[in-house]
Amino acid sequence: MDILIVTSRPEQWAPVLPVMEGRGAAVRQAGSLEQGMELVRQQAPALAVLDLGLEPEELRKAVIDILMVNAMIHTAAVSPMTAAEFHDKMEGLGMLMSLPVDFTVRDVEKMMEQVYLCEYEGGLFNGGAAQMERPNTFIIQQGRAAESVLMEIV
Repeated sequence: MDILIVTSRPEQWAPVLPVMEGRGAAVRQAGSLEQGMELVRQQAPALAVLDLGLEPEELRKAVIDILMVNAMIHTAAVSPMTAAEFHDKMEGLGMLMSLPVDFTVRDVEKMMEQVYLCEYEGGLFNGGAAQMERPNTFIIQQGRAAESVLMEIV
């Protein structure tokens, strides 16, 4: 799986990259939203993680911009908001989750579990028996994201 981390804090991500790569992820990094959008246009990642310290409105716009390129991209963000605040502010975008600003390896593992199924878990990304046990991980978020983007355009 291809993961794009858009971050102004690559040093924060360095300790967790082996965890992501150990789950079979190919991780790319961009240092700005502009660089990240260019990489999204060149090759859409399966997951884009935004860690740029954006205000909620800016974050929402950034996610919509990503989904406008490809609505099948899963998204997550590093945010100081509580889970409830994040849910309220990002409602309808189908984002997988938020990570705390001072995230740990366990937080990243949790994110990986939300989006990634390994062969040894009975399936592959977007395919396999394990996907059917957790269809919301794959189906509902993208449906909501596409609907939200469509409604904001219309």
